Amino acid sequence: MVKKKNIILLAILLLILLGDFFIVSRTDAVARSKTGYSFNHPDTLTGQWQDTPQYGLKRIEYNLNHFSLFWTKIPPNIQVKNFYQLMTLDGNPLWMNLSHLVLFFIFSALLMLLFGLSWWKVLILGMFVNIFHEYVAEGIYADPSFIDLWLDSLGTIIGILVGVISCRRNLNS
Repeated sequence: MVKKKNIILLAILLLILLGDFFIVSRTDAVARSKTGYSFNHPDTLTGQWQDTPQYGLKRIEYNLNHFSLFWTKIPPNIQVKNFYQLMTLDGNPLWMNLSHLVLFFIFSALLMLLFGLSWWKVLILGMFVNIFHEYVAEGIYADPSFIDLWLDSLGTIIGILVGVISCRRNLNS
C-alpha cells in the first residue's frame, strides 16, 4: 500500500511540474511570442538587464545564477508604500498572488493528510515546486517574483502547521 501511495504521489507531482512548465508559459502573451522581460531588476531605465537572456534555457540559467537576488530584494524600480503595493508588486492582481498562498497551503496540507508525509518532506517538496515554478516554468521568460516566492513559502508553512495540528488531534482522540 505504501509503494502504491508513493507511485501515485510521484505521478501527481510529475503531472504538476510538466503542466506548470508547458501550460504557464502559454498563458502569457510575452512568453508565447518567445520573448521575455526582466522588469523587476532593471540595469537600465529601459527595464532590461544588459546581459539577461530574454527567453529559453539561458534565461533559466541566468535566474538560477542570481538565485538569492529574487528572494532578498524588492525590485528597485517599484515603490512599495503600503501592503497592497507589496502584494501586487509583480504586476499581478491581488487575487492571483493570494491564490499562490492558498494553493501551496492546500498542496502541503494534502501531502501530509492524504499521503502521510512528514513535515520536513512536505517542506522540501513545497520549496522544490515553488522554486521550479518561479525559476523554471515562469523563469523561462521572466524574473522570479519576489512576492510569489514568499507567498508560496508561507502557504507551504501554514499547510504544514495545519497538517501537524490535525495529525496530533487524530492521535489524541
